[in-house]
Amino acid sequence: MMTGATSRYQTQSKHETRLTIVAKELIPLIPKLLKASSLQALYELLRQITFFGPFIAMQYSIDLNYTPIRKFDESQFIVAGIGARRGINKCFDSFDTYEHVIHRTYDHFQQLCDQYELQPKLIPGLPLHLIDIQ
Repeated sequence: MMTGATSRYQTQSKHETRLTIVAKELIPLIPKLLKASSLQALYELLRQITFFGPFIAMQYSIDLNYTPIRKFDESQFIVAGIGARRGINKCFDSFDTYEHVIHRTYDHFQQLCDQYELQPKLIPGLPLHLIDIQ
């Protein structure tokens, strides 16, 4: 789900446009990405890239966080994707923000499972994170 960038870079093909963006926008960001101080900072840097919308920037932030070069706390920051937004809209009439719903669900996950007698299928040995709730 990458937004169009053909109007910003005049290239002959879609793949040439993407490679131009990588060369002009992503590669210069690498030193800043390596120095990012949090998952949110990493996300905000990635959002500067022309074809990175909120969903892709969040996903890539999480993906980079799985590498040995980044190990931020994934329970501090989340951006709700379109699927999470649609689900939240189906479940709630009113709420502060999508991210607030995700945080509240995360904070009360075990209590909600107990209350509704749910047995979640979690990955053994891995703690639950906001991205899992999202």
